[in-house]
Amino acid sequence: MDSSGILFKDRRRWFVLFVMTANFMCAVGYAFSIVPVIIPAIVRELGVSLGTAGLITTALSAAGVFLSIPAGIMLDSIGAEKSGLIALISGCVGWFLCVMSPNFNILLIGRFFLGICGIIFGATGPVLLMKWFNQGEIGKALGIWSTAIVAGRALFTPMASVITSIYGWRATLLVGFLVTLLLVLLYVLMMRMKPPPSSGPVRSSNSRISLGDLRKSLTYPQPWLFGLVILFGFFPGNVIHTYGVILLRDVKGFDEVSAGFILGLSGFSGIFGSLIAGWLSDRLGGRRKPVYLASLILDVVLVTLFVLIPSPTLSIAVLMALGLTASMKSPLNYAIPPTLATNGYVGIALGIARVFMYLPGVIVPPISGRVYEIYGLHALTLLMVVCTLSSTALLSRVKTK
Repeated sequence: MDSSGILFKDRRRWFVLFVMTANFMCAVGYAFSIVPVIIPAIVRELGVSLGTAGLITTALSAAGVFLSIPAGIMLDSIGAEKSGLIALISGCVGWFLCVMSPNFNILLIGRFFLGICGIIFGATGPVLLMKWFNQGEIGKALGIWSTAIVAGRALFTPMASVITSIYGWRATLLVGFLVTLLLVLLYVLMMRMKPPPSSGPVRSSNSRISLGDLRKSLTYPQPWLFGLVILFGFFPGNVIHTYGVILLRDVKGFDEVSAGFILGLSGFSGIFGSLIAGWLSDRLGGRRKPVYLASLILDVVLVTLFVLIPSPTLSIAVLMALGLTASMKSPLNYAIPPTLATNGYVGIALGIARVFMYLPGVIVPPISGRVYEIYGLHALTLLMVVCTLSSTALLSRVKTK
């Protein structure tokens, strides 16, 4: 296989990319997208409060914060292929427990297993794709793969609404279980294929990790530094995703239904952001940092424009553009960490990055919500700009290989 950068020249790569994207879409995209649909039914049937029912999302996020690094260590120890199979087994167990749960506690345990599945695939996906796509292709491949969450939400939320309204919330969970069983078969078929020897800019070590190497990998500052880039860089997008409806209502005068529709369109534009970032970084010879930097700078400009522009129509255009630029970081957040790994332990580097991908969902909403309530829109805007500029400054200190 030459390095001309022609995507999918080997037809088997279509199959590999499809299987890995479908797994990530089911383990993360579907698991998250059904939450707002099934929560009302869970409250009625299991007799829990609305706040308690919201823990089904927290269970996935908690798994991400605490188990991302152990999942990365496992990937480096036993290899990406076996790790992916363990993820699928965990997903099957999780979906089964959710479907059969007699009470809310068992449902939470099932959701935690689903979180483990998503965490492992978040690290396994990039590593496996890097074994099949060369340096001139991996950006486009990761761009497609990273659209799984956004595309999954756009596709599965309305589908889950229909299934839940007709057959009940357990049927919605049963779909996840049956799809995962199918994906196990496809994944096993994929495992039987061997990637071309010339492909893959980065490979995992796939060997037993000594305590010395583990300590060196965990204390190497570059992955942690890039983690801070992710944390601060996610701030504007997380604020808009969480409070976009409120901001459009209070600041731009839209009603809540229209605001929700506009926010959905903004999220949908993120699909194009991921694809553009992957394609552009490949066109630049595999240089990911310039594209990431451009995304951060555009975020600052667009956040400022959103506040200053009085026209509601132009505000919609700005919000759509912000959804695109914020999502440009998605494939790069998976492409850059492997280039920061020590001794080939890319799983650990990806595990560290994944921790910081989950953290914004935990800390940004309460902080930004409090700032907006007490100090208003301009203070919140200033906070978003400062965080994004901090991410930009930290990115300049990240040294990729």
